[in-house]
Amino acid sequence: MAISLDKFEAEIESNYDRKSELKSFDDSKIGVKGLVDAGVAKIPRIFIHDHSKISDKPCARNNKHSIPIIDLGDIEVKKQFFSRDEKRKVSYNSNFDLYQTKAASWRDSLYCAMSPNPPSPEELPAVCRSGTLPRVVNSSFISLITKVIGSSLLTDFRPISIIGCLYKITAKILTSRIKSVIGDVIDMQQSAFIKGRQILDGILIANEVIHSPKKKNSSGILFKIDFRKTFDLVNWVSLMSIMEQLGFGSKWRGWIWECFSTTKVSVLVNVLDEISLARGLR
Repeated sequence: MAISLDKFEAEIESNYDRKSELKSFDDSKIGVKGLVDAGVAKIPRIFIHDHSKISDKPCARNNKHSIPIIDLGDIEVKKQFFSRDEKRKVSYNSNFDLYQTKAASWRDSLYCAMSPNPPSPEELPAVCRSGTLPRVVNSSFISLITKVIGSSLLTDFRPISIIGCLYKITAKILTSRIKSVIGDVIDMQQSAFIKGRQILDGILIANEVIHSPKKKNSSGILFKIDFRKTFDLVNWVSLMSIMEQLGFGSKWRGWIWECFSTTKVSVLVNVLDEISLARGLR
């Protein structure tokens, strides 16, 4: 007996148990990467979108930048970190909205809770403790923001640096770890940007230094240093040497050096060719 295609597809749709397939996939704890490693020949239905609801509009322009991929290793490592418990500092799963979305995304995600206390290196997967940054993580962009209406000169623009979220997270972790010792390695003459010190102390000291020779009717020399471009001129090798003299370990220096040496910058004007940096801080 002949049956129409629409009726046949409707019958298949009525027999499809989406919740069962979702639970089976989630309970496997292997994620999308596990399916790929297992050599899956057909994409599971839970990942297939309704083609009638997909927009025909072109996506954003193509470029050579991509999302970095982290391979956690074998299945047992994945199962150790696989969880949907939002209270865990470090967790791994596929699609945070797996049971709510109409079609799952073909990706896995590794989550790290950065507040109020970031995870220690021991709490991270072993592959995330290598101290190396994937090339795309430390790529950034320089964009020119106009300062005046009808700008035509280069001085009419203010450059800003656009840095990726993954690098910001990495920098936040390093910053939170150095906070506990920064007060011991920075001299007391530095009165700003250190917890427990006041920037106004520097102003008061400067006033006293200026008025003291006047009161004593003595001569003196006062240097006013321009710090506007200080961060652009920092020598990385010298900074590593200073950190070694201050007692920072080789692992810490390696992390900092990785943040410096892998920096790539693209200027968002006409072309997106990357520029490698050799000095300075961001």
